[in-house]
Amino acid sequence: MITSLDKEAKHLGVTRQSIIKVWLAERLENRF
Repeated sequence: MITSLDKEAKHLGVTRQSIIKVWLAERLENRF
């Protein structure tokens, strides 16, 4: 999973940390 995140990060030009932040934000929004 981490490897695919790294691939996405390179493709999108962002860091893994920012991807995780976006992913967490989406999860929190879906929960409420």
